[in-house]
Amino acid sequence: IRGGNWDYQNNDAEVAVLRCRFLRCSKAGVSMESFNSMDWWVWHSLFEDCGLGVCNTYGAGSADVHESVFRRSTESDIAIGNSGYFFMYQNYSVGSRAFLRTGFNGVNELVTLQGNTIVDPKEMAISGHSLGPLLLIDNVIRSRPFTSGPVAEAGHNEQFQGDLVSIGNTFTVTNALSVTGRLYAQDDVVLN
Repeated sequence: IRGGNWDYQNNDAEVAVLRCRFLRCSKAGVSMESFNSMDWWVWHSLFEDCGLGVCNTYGAGSADVHESVFRRSTESDIAIGNSGYFFMYQNYSVGSRAFLRTGFNGVNELVTLQGNTIVDPKEMAISGHSLGPLLLIDNVIRSRPFTSGPVAEAGHNEQFQGDLVSIGNTFTVTNALSVTGRLYAQDDVVLN
């Protein structure tokens, strides 16, 4: 599903994608591609063997993704190129390259991940390269055996530092968080 593009700015805000199956989509299952592609809500959907599950990397826009399943995404389950508000709630990811990747854009980007279960990502589960804040609440991230940390990072470099708030998350590696800016962590648990 493609929302808008750079050449033609559709008025395609406030869109719901409900109970859809995206199988083997080489680029993306849901792609917001214009600044008018705002407030997309993806609920109870399946993304299996796609390049990207939900993204705005081919343009702009924002989305909330709720209670969906991602299996074996070859690039990332969710990818953000242009800043905006993104909320990922109670999703399940297994065997994907990454759960979330954000590109560097030099501006603040409000991203919240709450109650997600991320199982055996092939690389770093969460890679936030914007200024943040990146908010992680009550997520479970199980790394592959013999993986060392980190599993989540915030910030681009020392010049463009990113902030991260981590509350009540469960990890299976020590040193799970890498942050170039400010880090606030409380009630996180590491299970072996």
